[in-house]
Amino acid sequence: MFLFFCLLIQTSNAQIALKDSVYFQNFDSLAYKGTSAATLPNGWYIYEKNAGTGKAANQTYAVNDGAATGGNTYSYGIAGSSDRALGTISTGTLSTSIGAKFINQNSGKITALKISFIVEQWRLGALGRFDSSRFSYSTNADSLGHASAKWIYNSKLNLISTLTTGTTGKKNGNLPENKTFITYTLTGLNIAQGEKIWFRWEDANVSKSDDGLAIDSFRLDPVIDVSPVISFQPITISIIENSGFVNAKVSISSAPESDVTFRVKILEKSTAKNQSDYEFKPSQTHIFSQDSASHISIFIKIADDKIYEPTENLFVQIYDVKGATLGDSILEINILDNDTFFRNYNINQVRKQNNKTGVADSLSVKCWIKGISQSINFNNNGLNFVLADATASIFIQSQIRNFNYSPEFGDSLKILGKVSQINGLTVFIADSVVAISAGHITNLPKIVSVLSEENEAQLVQLKNVRLVDENEWKNDADKDG
Repeated sequence: MFLFFCLLIQTSNAQIALKDSVYFQNFDSLAYKGTSAATLPNGWYIYEKNAGTGKAANQTYAVNDGAATGGNTYSYGIAGSSDRALGTISTGTLSTSIGAKFINQNSGKITALKISFIVEQWRLGALGRFDSSRFSYSTNADSLGHASAKWIYNSKLNLISTLTTGTTGKKNGNLPENKTFITYTLTGLNIAQGEKIWFRWEDANVSKSDDGLAIDSFRLDPVIDVSPVISFQPITISIIENSGFVNAKVSISSAPESDVTFRVKILEKSTAKNQSDYEFKPSQTHIFSQDSASHISIFIKIADDKIYEPTENLFVQIYDVKGATLGDSILEINILDNDTFFRNYNINQVRKQNNKTGVADSLSVKCWIKGISQSINFNNNGLNFVLADATASIFIQSQIRNFNYSPEFGDSLKILGKVSQINGLTVFIADSVVAISAGHITNLPKIVSVLSEENEAQLVQLKNVRLVDENEWKNDADKDG
């Protein structure tokens, strides 16, 4: 148990960094004296388990010159020599595996691995049959014994017997006739920077006594994807909404050998809304050519909506990339509001007047009001229509601007403007009109008997109206009315 604990402490986070240079391991750091040990080359692992119970065994290896026949992991070599190889023997009671963990620390993704090693045979267990250790690799395993990980097998990299004839017993695995040279390239890989890959050789328990097979002179040469990388630079932009346009700059790391194409789109998680907060049509395909600039500017128009609102964000994503590797693919644009905060009032609040002077209490106050349109537009150039809420009605006016809005009965509107008076009539001079929705029910006319300031701008109904002959009209020119 002590040796097992030491192995876990030493190799629990060990891994082999794959950089620009070739990795080579000759296993000469393995123990060559004594009977057993736990020290392995950095990044190399052994996994032993009881074939009957499935429980882990002692996870140590023994020093062996080919004479030992028991199930174990072995440091193979001539007795007393530091020239070593790492091997195994499995039995009906113990299964053994050896392997290594690699991590990509290159400048690009690994697309292939050129692998070579020597299989040394230190024992011939039986005649007329081959023994082997099956090779597999995994990019999602956490250990050699990770059963639920996806392990991909490839027989081209198996450790396999060189000898099947002759005299059984121990052999000198250093002799040329007892060696097999293996070389193969694993292709179709996609190991990004910082990602890992595990190699594993599982020793199969064959009939009769097993051969003693070991690996030596292991060499690994990563093939790096040198295609250019395209990214947003920068990946975060803050812009005031009256700035006009924002430049979503896409950069390429190096000139491509052939055209690189990509597209961009707006992600649904954006809080900013198309047309009201920004304008962008993301269908265009963009191209980096061999002689093009190192970046492409994609301009997004930011709308200055005159509405006070919190900071909104816009997430832009690079996608459909062909001919390059994708780097920082998402740009976050924070749209900062430039509008002053104005309070919301109901229409009755802005219509109130001084009973003695007739002057509106809220004269020149700028604010928001909300209501339903109660009329058509009476101004061909600007705006002049009636807006009503549950409290009152008021004329909305703008002499020359219509804010791209044409009033219709039943439109729900939010209007920013200023309280004013024209010839004693309280009106609301619009500065911004926001159309919310359409098709709402308009107010029913209010039955009145007297027309006064109380019902100005309201839809009213008079009952029992009597037409008076003009000869009966009273001359009240000296009175208010």
